[in-house]
Amino acid sequence: MKLNLPNLDQFEVVVFGRQIGECILIHSKSKWIIIDSALERLTKRPFPLAYFESIGASPSDIQLIIATHWHDDHIKGISDLLGNAENAQFLTTRCIFDKPFYRLALHAKKYSGPSGSGLDEFREVAKILEQRNQPFLQGAEGIVKRFPSLDLELTCLSPSNFACQRASAEIANLIPIEGCRFNRVKSVSPNDMSVATWISWNGRNICLGADLENISKAGEGWNAVCSFLKSQAPNEKAEILKVPHHGSITGWNDTFWKDHFSSDFAVVTAYTRQSEPLPKREDVERMASYSKRLIATTDPKPSKLRGFENSTLRQLKDITNWVHDLGQKEGLVRFRISSNETEWQVDKWQNCVEVSKDFGNIKDWY
Repeated sequence: MKLNLPNLDQFEVVVFGRQIGECILIHSKSKWIIIDSALERLTKRPFPLAYFESIGASPSDIQLIIATHWHDDHIKGISDLLGNAENAQFLTTRCIFDKPFYRLALHAKKYSGPSGSGLDEFREVAKILEQRNQPFLQGAEGIVKRFPSLDLELTCLSPSNFACQRASAEIANLIPIEGCRFNRVKSVSPNDMSVATWISWNGRNICLGADLENISKAGEGWNAVCSFLKSQAPNEKAEILKVPHHGSITGWNDTFWKDHFSSDFAVVTAYTRQSEPLPKREDVERMASYSKRLIATTDPKPSKLRGFENSTLRQLKDITNWVHDLGQKEGLVRFRISSNETEWQVDKWQNCVEVSKDFGNIKDWY
């Protein structure tokens, strides 16, 4: 695949994924929207900056940066990205706009160990926005952002109002006792704070599922999304779906896949920071049964380095960064289409693979 600048009339969707970390780029009319951030393997720079450099694009053309939620695998380098994108607005989940979250951020800064926490990035983002006298934009169900410069419309599908209320109470419980030291903020679970988005361009729709999970209650998670879409866009379907929560069953909702996804392209990113990496074999089979084309940015097979003790890995990384590079696979898939075209151009790079219908090309994953 040749990495080159899209034409002015081309709509482009790039999904980049590491085995821990993901990022999505949207292009239209020489302007860009970035969803989440991950570090590129070799340069350790935010992937969008490395991608822009390779195709000759300018970060000044970024109009919006979205942090779907505050987990590390979605926000690595996002403050650096914002710092280079002087014209960008910044949107994140409405769930952080309350006193409990800011108290949590304060405690994380005051008592975190050398490894820091995912909240470090948000403090840096807040500092940059304050210097620019620019507010955070809030993402929640039903919030619509129209971008005439990109000729597209972005609708936030989540979090629901109920999720925001519940998240505030749960975040408050994460704040440590005064004087306690902690290295990393524990995740609120299940994750219904994440900002899933629906993007419409020239009569085409894509859905970016973030890490939003499925919850049995009607007013939460993907059930709330389906209710919203049924009332606001009952006949619309997404041609491209960035699968939520790395293809896990926890992010699966039958109604969404049947009623709001055209089945054309499903893209899944891996997650290997747990004993059973995602997606699992049964996840791949389930997604494939609902998709004409299922594409994984990289496989979920963990590196053999996972067998090392953490202390050993730290000692090796003190000697060379190459150990980290070897242990993290990455890849990207790029979709392009012009307003006068009917078929998407699909290109894959590095470890990205399209899952065959007989699953023959993924037999060594599990």
